[in-house]
Amino acid sequence: MIDVLMTVGVLVFLVVVTGLRASRHPASLRRWFWVALAEYMLCALWQFYNGADANGYRQAGMELLTFLDASFGWAGGEMLSLLLQRPSAFDSAAIGPGTNTGSMCAAAAWVLFFVRGSAYAAQALVAGLAMLGSFAIYEAFQDARPDVSPFRLFAATVLFPSIAFWTSALHKEAFCLMGMGLVLAAWRAAYNRRFRAVVYAPLGLVLVVVFRPPALPPLLLGLVVYFMVERIRKTRGGDAPLARPLYFVLGLGALALGMVVVSRVSPDLALDRIGDTVAVQQKAWSMLAANGGGGGSGFGLDEPVVQSTAAQIASAPLALVNALFRPQLFDVTNVLVLVSALEMTVITWLLYRAIRQHGLKGIVANIQQSPFLLMCTVITVVGCTFVGLTTRNFGTLARYRVPFLPFYGALLATLTERAAGVVAKRSTPPAQQRRAPRRRRTPAVAAPTT
Repeated sequence: MIDVLMTVGVLVFLVVVTGLRASRHPASLRRWFWVALAEYMLCALWQFYNGADANGYRQAGMELLTFLDASFGWAGGEMLSLLLQRPSAFDSAAIGPGTNTGSMCAAAAWVLFFVRGSAYAAQALVAGLAMLGSFAIYEAFQDARPDVSPFRLFAATVLFPSIAFWTSALHKEAFCLMGMGLVLAAWRAAYNRRFRAVVYAPLGLVLVVVFRPPALPPLLLGLVVYFMVERIRKTRGGDAPLARPLYFVLGLGALALGMVVVSRVSPDLALDRIGDTVAVQQKAWSMLAANGGGGGSGFGLDEPVVQSTAAQIASAPLALVNALFRPQLFDVTNVLVLVSALEMTVITWLLYRAIRQHGLKGIVANIQQSPFLLMCTVITVVGCTFVGLTTRNFGTLARYRVPFLPFYGALLATLTERAAGVVAKRSTPPAQQRRAPRRRRTPAVAAPTT
């Protein structure tokens, strides 16, 4: 009975919140908010019965929930320590204490505590909160680029199938998406001089750092690039020689501070250890293949592990291509890979369409002229390159690149919309194009002679 009551309560909450968020947007877009709610709930239902990792976190959370129910005052503090990857009394009961895996066990316990142990309600609540994170990302993008079609941006950031599928469960990517939504909402609130930025930014950064720390460096780098380029372009007159270096220094300082925070939480991501981290991940996939693992969706498992930084840099372009475009139809080995391959086929077609209409030089020029597109490009390239270097399985590849897909989708949505405009203009017959009326030339009047 508690399952039914809590699940219905969560669904009613999500319906109300979705309606409120939709009411702030044009009528033509509101129905897509409801489509998004249906999409995320359907993905949550599938993940509930088929998500292996999510089920493991939920089971661990159920065991930890008994301690919260028995002694909340004591267990609450210990559970918070486990969540923040600090030494905890529950280290022996959790999976991977001191890592983001242990944080997921604690997060599952807290979610289950609030829905009184209902596994169905917990699944729906996490999926709904991830959806609200994607709403926040869309609204931030729309505020930054109001000239782009709202539907195109919404489809690229909210309805993107992989985003909905992999965040509609107790996955690290779900909590990371919530955090990124808060960070980007704080970004636009700061530009609009709203106090909410002070609240959103710290909470969002904590969620990203705790659950998916590799997503933070590309995100910070992209925001810093946007800030520097946007401010430098607005600087004019005699203040430019002083203001531009100042903005550059402020951007680098923010990026350095962010990297310090990431290295403290996840030492493996420190600049002097990233090369070793990549090599360790590649070695793990190679060992998995040697032991007969990797599944039918593995790729590159027979490739040698690159140890040197130079070798890793040399393999970065191929890693980026894998992360941006694979799996393709020739990679299909099961139903899930087929769905992902169809999605990547559409992505590849969109990029081909943009290149065909703009040309490579035109695409580069558009990106250089827009701080928003430059930000999306930086985050997509840096984030997906790291994912491609450390992942040799199509399932994990599709899942780990989720934090960067909203930026990838927004980049392609913006570029292809401009391409569509060019196509429409060129395809209009000359006879149908409006021509400005010619002005009659007024005969010149000779100046009077004296």
